[in-house]
Amino acid sequence: MDDKQRETRRSHYRLRYPPASQPTIEIDDVTYQVAEISEAGARIVLAGTFSIAPSAAFAGDIKFHDGEKVSIEGLVLRTHGNEVAVQLSSGISIKRMLAEQIWLRNEFPMFFDSVERARERWRQNESLDRS
Repeated sequence: MDDKQRETRRSHYRLRYPPASQPTIEIDDVTYQVAEISEAGARIVLAGTFSIAPSAAFAGDIKFHDGEKVSIEGLVLRTHGNEVAVQLSSGISIKRMLAEQIWLRNEFPMFFDSVERARERWRQNESLDRS
């Protein structure tokens, strides 16, 4: 991965959910859990089979904890472990991202803090690797 890809990959804040509070997404009448979201992408948890191949387009509706549904569209990037990474062409607004961040911080403060600490350690390790 080159520097431009890394920069693009990290250009949007990512919000990871604890397993018990993951939103759901419905794609082709199948419901999946959503492990992580950003304005430009998401990670969908695989349960059984995922019928959409990498580079294929998809559309679905994410349902959040408060019942709000957000329609998204995009491309499947890759499968990694038990998750599918998708890139969104139409997706989650910054307003929704902020609302989710506030809700997660209030509902799961210990989880949110541990994720932030892990991200900081990753950033420190990455900067050491560049040295």
